Amino acid sequence: MIKPWLFEFFHQPLDPQLRSDPQAVHDHFRWYLDLWTAADSRDFEGIFFSEHHFGAAYSPSPNLLISSVAARTTRLRLGAIGSVTPYATPWRIVEEMAMLDHLTGGRLEIGLVSGIPPELAVVGITPEIAAARHAEVSDVLDAALRQSVISHHGTQWNFDDLEILPRFLQQPSPPVWTAVRPAAGFHGHRTWPEPCHRHCPRRSCHPSAKFRSARARWLPARVHGRAWLRAQHRLRVDRQEP
Repeated sequence: MIKPWLFEFFHQPLDPQLRSDPQAVHDHFRWYLDLWTAADSRDFEGIFFSEHHFGAAYSPSPNLLISSVAARTTRLRLGAIGSVTPYATPWRIVEEMAMLDHLTGGRLEIGLVSGIPPELAVVGITPEIAAARHAEVSDVLDAALRQSVISHHGTQWNFDDLEILPRFLQQPSPPVWTAVRPAAGFHGHRTWPEPCHRHCPRRSCHPSAKFRSARARWLPARVHGRAWLRAQHRLRVDRQEP
């Protein structure tokens, strides 16, 4: 049986006055933490958080949300779709993922994406740089999942005999997810349709060179769009959203 997942954008309060009130923002965080904790006793299989910057979401670091929710739950699988690779170094990403695998008690789902062009452009990261960094981070992750000491030589990073600690709790590795789409298809057309909903897990992220990870799994189509709304509603029926 396929169980529903939550795909969480974690938007900021809609009221501008609340966004400027530190206590209101704190209450907003607490309300959502309680909401996600409640999913542990329902029929949800897990939660995927997202990473966004400079916009309408409070999720610049989904790993912090994963760690916090992990301490409050015992059953839910937890991950991010995904950690935006062009912002970080590959060793930092892999080390944090390994930490999270232990902090979640082996409930981590690894997710890597190459980012959204408008957000990347704010800090001067071009599509070409984003794609190159994403590809190399994916390669480093694949190597680190196989062995504890790795070397890498690419256009973005070069290193030899780097020891990656801690080792992952889940063996041979946690599930790995990614979302990619070439800038153009083989005939100059986009290879995926536009998303049916802004929270759709099949929504394309920044173009990446190619699908890199042999362990990566595509998100089930049945959990996107309206299914996401139904899943959120099931947790909100007895609560009043801020």
